[in-house]
Amino acid sequence: MRTAAYIIILVVMFAFLLLSDFNWIILIVLIFFGVSTLIRYLFWKNQFDYEKL
Repeated sequence: MRTAAYIIILVVMFAFLLLSDFNWIILIVLIFFGVSTLIRYLFWKNQFDYEKL
């Protein structure tokens, strides 16, 4: 459930960025933050699956 909330927040932020003329730097930082969060979640999920097995 927490990851779903993170994804919703990222989508809302992305929509606000598209609607308003923000700086490209802020957009790039948000994209890097979202990608790093997804990668960390995927790695944590893989570790959890390995421990489960």
